[in-house]
Amino acid sequence: IDHNSSVDDGISGILMVDSSDNRIDHDSVAGTTGYAIPVFGSSHNRFEQNVLEGDQHGFLLESSDEHEGSNDNEIRRNRISHGGSIEIDHSSDNRVKENTLRNPGDGILLGEAQRTRVSDNSVTGAGLGFPDAGGFGILLDGADDSLVQRNAVSGGTGPAIFVTSLESQGTSDRNVVSHNVANSKFSDGILVSADATATLLDRNIANENGHDGIE
Repeated sequence: IDHNSSVDDGISGILMVDSSDNRIDHDSVAGTTGYAIPVFGSSHNRFEQNVLEGDQHGFLLESSDEHEGSNDNEIRRNRISHGGSIEIDHSSDNRVKENTLRNPGDGILLGEAQRTRVSDNSVTGAGLGFPDAGGFGILLDGADDSLVQRNAVSGGTGPAIFVTSLESQGTSDRNVVSHNVANSKFSDGILVSADATATLLDRNIANENGHDGIE
């Protein structure tokens, strides 16, 4: 599915359910009231160089009634602006690489996801103009065994990188946060909650934050 456009077009732009081995490339979705590209129970797919603008939410990878999780997908080189996010819930072995998010409500969210690789993304101004959003740049909420590496997160209202348990039933365990640049306008650069275990912070830069650099 490539070079299609969905503008001001209802709840979602592209919906995928129980579908595998697809490529969603060079599409544009704007002005949706739900998730621009929701993906349920679908694995081994690639989403590359799509443009999402002004959507309430962006990508969602989640389970379906037929399949547990949306696993082994790649979300790469997409551009998301003025709303939207990349959200991975109850899924494993996904890769989020080289995406650019400008003024999203929240940036990249891992909710009870396992073995996710989040690398080389840029998240700028998360939460600005979205009073109901957390303003998180990269959030690990009950996520395990994941790598957050070489991302640049700046100018958001919440923590730039946050390892915690908010809505998840479990804790965030055995995650690596490495070689990132983390800056928050009003909060911490990197915040690791007390219930997160075995978190490795390695060679990050956390300067000029609204609160602490690393807490």
